[in-house]
Amino acid sequence: MKKELPDGWKEIFLIDILKTIENGNRPKGGIIDLDEGIPSLGGEHLNSSGGFNFDKIKLIPNEFYENLKRGKIEKGDVLVVKDGATTGKTSLVDNNFPYKKAAVNEHVFILRCKTEQILQKYLFYHLRSQYGQIQIQKNFHGAAIGGINTQFAKNYKLILPSLKIQHEIVSILEKADETRKLRTQADELTQQLLQSVFLDMFGDPITNEKKWGIKALENTCLEIYRYPTFYGFDYIENGTPIVRIMNILSNGSIDPNLSNYVFFDSALNKEFPRTILEFNDIVMAVRGDGSTAKRIGIINSQNLVGANISPNVIRIKTDKKILNPVYLFYFMTSNRGQAILNKSVTRTAKKNITAGNIKKIQVPVPTIQLQNKFAKIVEKVDNIKNNQQQSSQEINTLFNALMQKAFTGELVS
Repeated sequence: MKKELPDGWKEIFLIDILKTIENGNRPKGGIIDLDEGIPSLGGEHLNSSGGFNFDKIKLIPNEFYENLKRGKIEKGDVLVVKDGATTGKTSLVDNNFPYKKAAVNEHVFILRCKTEQILQKYLFYHLRSQYGQIQIQKNFHGAAIGGINTQFAKNYKLILPSLKIQHEIVSILEKADETRKLRTQADELTQQLLQSVFLDMFGDPITNEKKWGIKALENTCLEIYRYPTFYGFDYIENGTPIVRIMNILSNGSIDPNLSNYVFFDSALNKEFPRTILEFNDIVMAVRGDGSTAKRIGIINSQNLVGANISPNVIRIKTDKKILNPVYLFYFMTSNRGQAILNKSVTRTAKKNITAGNIKKIQVPVPTIQLQNKFAKIVEKVDNIKNNQQQSSQEINTLFNALMQKAFTGELVS
């Protein structure tokens, strides 16, 4: 970001163009189940594509909402997760947002700008860029449940052109972003196909558990590991990618777009060799945002072989003589697997799964021959997915290049 800026562009701090930065709260005693009320959004309701996931939406009483002094959502707001494992995840309240009235809870910031200086959508893309995410992570403080506070806006630097050029940049990025979303939808349909094949081959899991027998994961895996404590990292623009919870998508895939990752010095891998990812390793969120059990992925992209895991992600490496990792992944993401995992989630404000809980999970173990047969089918479909992935990478590479140029004055000027 040291290049000379075009005429009329300037570098400013985020705080200088904000009209408000605020988070919400919740009723005294917490939120109880209501049939009627106003939606209250937390970090779990922001998705990795910059939109929203409205599963398990929570409601607050109308009276509580009306009395709120802060945290009421307006169209155009940029929402940012402020603490926990998905700190920095960013979404935009656009015209597709379905609620006339909604609020955020204490874990989400609302950023509302001085619209005579900056477009909300320009800020949205800036925050989601790799440059923006690195800045957010550099402002991350705390250990067990750390995050950012309002001070991050005083440290966060924006490259700001005129409103006219902002409109041009946003228009270009919108078109590229739409192409990425269509590609993601096609990938999700392929994943659903494989889940159907899994059910056809392995049938009713409860009945077959009696036929095959079950084993604890600790007796079928070579490694079930997470960092024993929290380590802070100095994030850089290039290096070893770190798989964070926000990179493990709730649809059972891992984000292929490296621009959504942060990186740290590759030399640090020597200090943490047990956290280095290998092909077919399973990664899973152990500290969550309300959807912990859904945050499971399998390393099937060469881009992520050799990557590292964040302290909030666990690495699972199976003993392939007993348990094919592909079979285990599809079992864990099946309805039966999700039900078992959800029983292991600690019922706290932040829904967590400990490494100890995962080791005790009981998994049906079909013959390794049948598991391998299923894995072969997945491999054939993966060959098709590889073509899709190549297309995704090309789209993402283009989008990353556009983002990089957009915020350095090279896209339009």
